[in-house]
Amino acid sequence: MIEAVVDSLIESVTTLLLGKMISIAYKRGVQDKPKGLVGQAGKREDVWLILGGDLGESLILAYEGFAKTRNSRIIEEYIKKAVVDKEITFVVELSRRAEEDVRIQFGKPVEYVVSSVREIDPGEFPEIAARIAGFLKTINTVHKGPKIHLILSMPVVLGLQIGQFVGLSHYDIELYHFEKGRYLKVPCVKRT
Repeated sequence: MIEAVVDSLIESVTTLLLGKMISIAYKRGVQDKPKGLVGQAGKREDVWLILGGDLGESLILAYEGFAKTRNSRIIEEYIKKAVVDKEITFVVELSRRAEEDVRIQFGKPVEYVVSSVREIDPGEFPEIAARIAGFLKTINTVHKGPKIHLILSMPVVLGLQIGQFVGLSHYDIELYHFEKGRYLKVPCVKRT
């Protein structure tokens, strides 16, 4: 069982950070990050996302250690440390920086932050949505179904696309809306 979680975590982080094409290459043993993948019509297909936050930084260190040594025990140690958290704060900051505001307002750690604050081309939305949703699934698995406080700073359509991947009934998620300098909890919707 732990091997499946370790494999899933490694694949999820690779995909989140480097994208699907590089994830496939990584699985095949290619270790060098390409300088930029070029797709059809010369369009770049590499969308770089950064993983941070208190547990996110620990995960990156474990991931880097695994990449260097191929010793899965490093990832297993991360998982043991991560499992104790039953509530997770996950910030996705693509439109504006949000992590520090969330830390101050909530007065508690931000376990995971996915960041790429820049103008995002709408053509990148589906790939980014899939990668973030995949990482959200991994968080839910590693932490064994925690309550996830999800703060999104991104274009509305991108948030909707993430929601399409995630669905309404898969995770215990509380959403927050930024209004008048504060994050306000939004009532959950339920399928009827």
